[in-house]
Amino acid sequence: MSGEIAAARGDEMKIARAFLLFVIGTLSASVAGWLYLGLLFLRYHMPVPLPTDFNDAMVIVIFIGLPAITGGVTATFFPVWQRVTKLRSSTVCAVTLALSASILPVIGQVALLKAEHAIISVLNIDIVLWFVCAAVGGLFFHALRVLTGDTKRAVAHVLGQLRHTISFEPAAVQRVSGIAMVFDIQGFAAFFNQQWASEYVTRYLDLVFSAVAVELFGGKRFWGNEENVSSFHRPVHQKFLGDGMLLIWTRPAGKGDFPPGFVSELTKRLWSFEEQFPLVSEACKGPIPYSFELPQQVRFGVAAGEIYELTRRDSRATEYMGFCINLASRLQGYCRDAGSIISASVKVPKETEKELDLVRVVATKIQGFASEHVSVRRQRIAAVDDEQRNSLFAAP
Repeated sequence: MSGEIAAARGDEMKIARAFLLFVIGTLSASVAGWLYLGLLFLRYHMPVPLPTDFNDAMVIVIFIGLPAITGGVTATFFPVWQRVTKLRSSTVCAVTLALSASILPVIGQVALLKAEHAIISVLNIDIVLWFVCAAVGGLFFHALRVLTGDTKRAVAHVLGQLRHTISFEPAAVQRVSGIAMVFDIQGFAAFFNQQWASEYVTRYLDLVFSAVAVELFGGKRFWGNEENVSSFHRPVHQKFLGDGMLLIWTRPAGKGDFPPGFVSELTKRLWSFEEQFPLVSEACKGPIPYSFELPQQVRFGVAAGEIYELTRRDSRATEYMGFCINLASRLQGYCRDAGSIISASVKVPKETEKELDLVRVVATKIQGFASEHVSVRRQRIAAVDDEQRNSLFAAP
């Protein structure tokens, strides 16, 4: 019921704003019209002669009513004009709208005249005065919007701008099979909140993300045994998430599941990095002063499923959305003491589960999801408090 009331109030506000724009548009067009007549009077030193067969009513309609109604109708389309032109300045929007509307009578006049008369008409100084007055009318319209508070409707304007800031190609949506991994640096907030730590945050993140790249994709470790890690498939998408990141691997459209070898190697590298992370933080000391307490753990959440590729119109970059991305995000923060969690949708080979000592359990309280079969390290989940473990997990 409250939604219906809110919708009704929203409609009332739209009607009230349209009426306000119509009124101030009428006043602005009238000011512009009378200004134009005044300039003609000064130029010719006399009132512009009117046809003798015009009565008072026709004079009122032509010189007062017609400009006023035209200005009012035009002004009601001002919000649409703002969105279509994508101009940030409301002043420029008002002036350009007035000038655009003022062009129409000029085109009509030229269309009714013979060719030679049309050229003379366009080159006449009266046309220049006409456009100057139209611009003044636009400025007057903006001033009235400021006085009436219409320019303070920031929410509607911001939403309109956002609609045009991020947009996607409708025909470029592709559905592919993918694996999403979200990792989070556990204890990052505590590190950041230490005095003077903000000066070293970017350096620390650079080192951690470099370590992730080395362990997952190949390179020479700068921590621990400093061995070379063999190369591995790079993800098609990486996104910074503040104190972690999202990585996505996809299969070509129509190719189905990932090979068991790929899933096995990815799983091993993820848990290898989790185990070595204390050494990574230790290696960060030096560039980061030893006085700081650095995070000692990371958590991964991994899930697989259909992912939609969306191509942005503004940059042609590719964005991704899908059920498994949301699930991976939920899994990495599901139970901190249990460490990294991999959804059964990833299909980790049993040999790999045995090698890494993974056990399958059911996560029963994932926000926004039904019960999910997942794999976790036996040692980590055994260390979870009994009450918490029984609350969050169940036997498969």
